[in-house]
Amino acid sequence: MATRPHRGRRPLNNWSFTLTAFKDFQSITRYLEEHAVDTDGAANLPWDIMAACDRLGEAPYSGSPRPELGPTLRSVAVNPYTIYHRIVGGQIKISRILHQHQDARRIFRKRRK
Repeated sequence: MATRPHRGRRPLNNWSFTLTAFKDFQSITRYLEEHAVDTDGAANLPWDIMAACDRLGEAPYSGSPRPELGPTLRSVAVNPYTIYHRIVGGQIKISRILHQHQDARRIFRKRRK
């Protein structure tokens, strides 16, 4: 089923991790491997994150705006993580993937300094 663009905008099929987001993703997968989390939900978490990124490519404006963190920042939850992204030059840039217990305000404020 094709996803209809939000408010007449064309869907963006391209997305990429920033270096920081890629390191976040690696840390998540490494944590799951090292702690031998063997529940289906935990084992599928990296795939769930990638699937959420793919869905953003189909409907980039489906994430929630996060103006308190940055003027163009948006987010989407993949429990227990949140994917933070921006649309830059026709491409979705995944900025960070943070655990929901992490202080996103502090982390994004530190990046702006």
